[in-house]
Amino acid sequence: MRSEKISQVPGHLILAAMDKLPTCGPGSANQGIAVDAGFMGRFQVTFRPYKQIRKGLPVCWFWIADKAVPYELVE
Repeated sequence: MRSEKISQVPGHLILAAMDKLPTCGPGSANQGIAVDAGFMGRFQVTFRPYKQIRKGLPVCWFWIADKAVPYELVE
């Protein structure tokens, strides 16, 4: 289920966190990264691999931000 908290994390911080992720590919698993969103607090942002298939073009793998959980709720 997609978290509504993802909208509280500014996009530029999500992009900066994506730079820390390994290259996405067929064997990739979900990745979680702690993001400090200033006065909004800290969040554990989970990225999941996404496979894009376009007819006649090569398969493309990339990360998408799936959910964000306030860091104090992360065990």
